[in-house]
Amino acid sequence: MHVLATQLATLDDAEAAIDLGQSPADVVVLSFSDSDLSALAAAWQRDAGSLPTLRLASLKKLRHPMSVDLYVERVVAHARAVIVRGLGGLDYWRYGFERIGDAAREKGILFAALPGDDRADPRLVSVSTLAAGPLERLDRFFREGGSENLRQALHYVGAMLGGDNAWKPPVPVGPIATMVATASDGAATNVGANPAAAVATEPASAVATAGTAAVPKAPVAAATPAQPYVPWRNNFEPLVLGTPRRNPRIARDDL
Repeated sequence: MHVLATQLATLDDAEAAIDLGQSPADVVVLSFSDSDLSALAAAWQRDAGSLPTLRLASLKKLRHPMSVDLYVERVVAHARAVIVRGLGGLDYWRYGFERIGDAAREKGILFAALPGDDRADPRLVSVSTLAAGPLERLDRFFREGGSENLRQALHYVGAMLGGDNAWKPPVPVGPIATMVATASDGAATNVGANPAAAVATEPASAVATAGTAAVPKAPVAAATPAQPYVPWRNNFEPLVLGTPRRNPRIARDDL
């Protein structure tokens, strides 16, 4: 689903500065999209044992430059990988993209700056620290959307960070896939369910590098049915909004 802007505005049109109060984690994902955050939270909940620790936050809560500075200092600077998906190009959240890009270069963090639509912005590629190939693949995971694609995106990031994570490439999710899932199952399936056979990662000879991270090339996989949407506001608001009432499993301090 694409969100169409009816008014020219940016997140740098600041409100009052706030501190989200999150603790650091291996992976940080910031997005304007509630559906992104919902699907990522559900995917992490399912595969927590094999995935890096995760923090999620809405860009709507990081409008003020001082809020961005606090979040970069307390969360982003301690991460190993950061993904930011704006609504459009660099100008949507220029200060945040550039501030995180600077921190990523200073700290050696994998940083993917992604547009929120199909219009490429070369400036986002420039501010990112990921190589073009992995960056484009992450963008496809988010553009295709759906809980399974974003679940695979988390495993892909885990593989880039050196984890033993098998992953599958992004697949289209649309009305046809949804109709097939409904007709074959007769009822909604669990979020994150994957009926496809497990795919093992390829040997070291088939690995492509992205900065300092090794990214296993994925074999071609068949499209999986679309998964039902679960609103993140019901279960993951403390995690996503960064309030002190954090989900004990996802937002715990990992010492």
